[in-house]
Amino acid sequence: LTPYQSSYLRDATNRISTVGIVAHASSRRFRLGDSSELRFRYGLDAYHDDVSSEEETLLTAVNRTIPSARPQYVDGATFLTSGAFLDGSLTLWEDLEIHAGSRVALAFAKADGDVATGTDVVDRTWVTPVGRAGISYRWAQGLSTTFNYDQGFRAPNLDDLTARQLVGSGFQFENSDLEAERSHTFELGQALRTDWLSVDLWTFAMLIDDAIARSTPAASECPPEQADCVASRSRVQLANAPGTTFLWGADGGVTLYAPENVTFRTTVGWAWGEQDNVSTDNNSFYGTRVPVSRVPPLNGTVEGRWRHRNTGLYAGAGFRWALAQTRLAPADVQDARIPLGGTPGYAVLDLRMGWRYRRGVQLGVVLENVFDSAYRVHGSSINQAGRGVLATLSVTPGDF
Repeated sequence: LTPYQSSYLRDATNRISTVGIVAHASSRRFRLGDSSELRFRYGLDAYHDDVSSEEETLLTAVNRTIPSARPQYVDGATFLTSGAFLDGSLTLWEDLEIHAGSRVALAFAKADGDVATGTDVVDRTWVTPVGRAGISYRWAQGLSTTFNYDQGFRAPNLDDLTARQLVGSGFQFENSDLEAERSHTFELGQALRTDWLSVDLWTFAMLIDDAIARSTPAASECPPEQADCVASRSRVQLANAPGTTFLWGADGGVTLYAPENVTFRTTVGWAWGEQDNVSTDNNSFYGTRVPVSRVPPLNGTVEGRWRHRNTGLYAGAGFRWALAQTRLAPADVQDARIPLGGTPGYAVLDLRMGWRYRRGVQLGVVLENVFDSAYRVHGSSINQAGRGVLATLSVTPGDF
């Protein structure tokens, strides 16, 4: 007897039609004495999405096509994100700048429901004002300090509210009860500019309320008529973290302008985050407070460049590096895009050379990843490019 064999092919088609409008303007500069001025910027933007989603399965053994009871998205769903803003900037005595502004954000999401597949009706609207303010003071020529405060707002989109799909961390299904996340960000920066040296140093702290994070529910929580969810090695559902999520870090760069048109630059960045555990599966194993998902490790760059001003020839090298990231959120541990135990560190060298003629012509050649290192950026689903050569030619008429 010939064993019965069955296989299937799944065909999914998703289309998004977007209509948007953006309008920005600024006022004239209002002089306030000999060394002070005031200026305003204002505008609005709006984007409306219409989603079409279809899915069918072909049973190859019997050559039969079956429409899916539940495609990746809800067919006919709509989403609007929009807002209007007003910003003001005040310069006093040429050394002190104060800026402040506000934005009123409007978003709505609509999608039909279906009892058979456990799809909830989505009819959500968010109207939220947010603001920002900052101050910058120049202590001396080329030396300044800046402090900024920003409020943030992000409403859950149709992918968050309606999508059922296979992702790197397993089968993800929707959460129609998600709330918008709101943030408060504080930044402190120091800048130094001289003829031969440029330094930028920044620190930041971000507090997020109702942060949208990835939970790892059990198979019993899968929606009905969704065999892919039950059979998946792991499952993901977005949820609002109940407490305050913290993110803080620092980054900076130093540029040295050496003689003979030689420039050296180095940058470094670091971030750390923590939030309440939203996982429902193996929750006690990870504890009540866990790392924020996919936060990058300590990383940086080192670059050197030489340019011959008379001929336009230039050459340089760039070195990119990152330490290993082993501090993982529960969803990161289950994510197939992240290697077991975390993402390894890496060091990559690139070489560049080229020729520029005024602003009209630029020819460049880059030898990427000279030592053909195997590496990936933390959270990426694929390894980055191996050794390769990239050649570019740019011509801008009228700029010769």
